[in-house]
Amino acid sequence: MLLLALSAAWATCTPAQLDSALDAVEAGYVAGDAESVRAGLREARATARCAGPTAAQAARVHRSRGLVKALEADWEGVREDFRASAAAHPLLAFPDALQTDQRLHLAWQRAQEGPMGWSFAPTASVNGVTGRLQPDARKLASGGRTPARGMRVASAALGVVSAGTFGLSWLARDGYDFRPDDQVQLDQAIRQRRLVNGLAVGSFASGVFAVGLLGASFTF
Repeated sequence: MLLLALSAAWATCTPAQLDSALDAVEAGYVAGDAESVRAGLREARATARCAGPTAAQAARVHRSRGLVKALEADWEGVREDFRASAAAHPLLAFPDALQTDQRLHLAWQRAQEGPMGWSFAPTASVNGVTGRLQPDARKLASGGRTPARGMRVASAALGVVSAGTFGLSWLARDGYDFRPDDQVQLDQAIRQRRLVNGLAVGSFASGVFAVGLLGASFTF
């Protein structure tokens, strides 16, 4: 009897069983049956522990968690789970049946727009596959929000400042060609040369800082 029971339990722990549970979650969401959605997710998570899910199935599990949170109107949680789904399988299609919920579909599209949240690791196991890529927990935990975008905007602004100061220094360069005839003109020439030098140094410094900031942004 014990062997029969174990055999029956093992028989249900298959990829097909996992797909069936995930299908039940999506069907329950479309029908507005919250209990079916939660029950399907519990079954899917239990089955995934022993069935060895594929990347697509792991992504669907994350998306199913998002469906539960959508029923609870936790849209920030929906976005985070959809981001995790995108990290597990970036090319996973969104079911036609779920597209009737426009807010849900928009949350899915926004999750797909951000960086996929992958980083290199010496050895990482993702969905049962060993490799050198792993989901970036920092990006998943923050919903894809990192300082990178702000740093790139600041880098672009500094680039504009650098170009502007260089242009001003070029326009003021006549001070180096000016040959003063008296002390007043000499003082004027010195001031103009100092202005040119200051603008040139400012242009160089802001340009170097802009390049450094841009390079640092790619570490996130």
